[in-house]
Amino acid sequence: SKLKPTTHFCITNQELFPEYPEFYARFLLLNAKNHQPYTKNFGINVLQLNHIDLATKEDEQNNLVYWAKLFNASTWEEFRALANNNDSIKEVGGLIFTLNTDNQAKEILEGQRRYREQMASQYTAGFTDCEEKLNPIIKQKDEVIAEKDNVIAEKNNTIAEKDNTIAEMKAHNTEIETRNAEIEARNAEIEARNAEIEARNAEMKARNAEMEAKIARLTAELSKHNNE
Repeated sequence: SKLKPTTHFCITNQELFPEYPEFYARFLLLNAKNHQPYTKNFGINVLQLNHIDLATKEDEQNNLVYWAKLFNASTWEEFRALANNNDSIKEVGGLIFTLNTDNQAKEILEGQRRYREQMASQYTAGFTDCEEKLNPIIKQKDEVIAEKDNVIAEKNNTIAEKDNTIAEMKAHNTEIETRNAEIEARNAEIEARNAEIEARNAEMKARNAEMEAKIARLTAELSKHNNE
């Protein structure tokens, strides 16, 4: 979404696609299977100077035919005739003509070109020298970083081992807690049964006391009867 539109313009007088001759063509990056455009923000526009005869009305309205004729001009007279009605093109054409006919201007341009080449060469040499000096330092720092990485890796392994031990201890504690819960449940069940047994014992004692009372009463009555 942040990509700015970028177009490469190819201006040539070669026959690029003989089977598909065209004056001005636009090419996009497409999906090879379904021809879906990847994006319309960048592409290649080709202007074939040898196919002006295939230009469309749109090409003429966009001045593409005019520019193609300028590029195809083989003499300064032809170029000036085409640029006669265009002040900007006329100025550019005059400047190009002057630069190509004025030896002093040529010498200035050649000097500028050599100066740029020399500066580029010095920059490359300086960069190479700086790189050679920095390489041992960078290598030493890389070794220190590698050692620190190893130490960190060992510490991470130790931490991982401790984490595994803690996880095992937690699992063991959970198992113990589960067993304790089972034991407590069984104890509660035993206590309930003991309470039930005690209740039955109390009931048995009450029945025994009742029976003893009945026996005592019957014994007393029997003794009374015998005495009579």
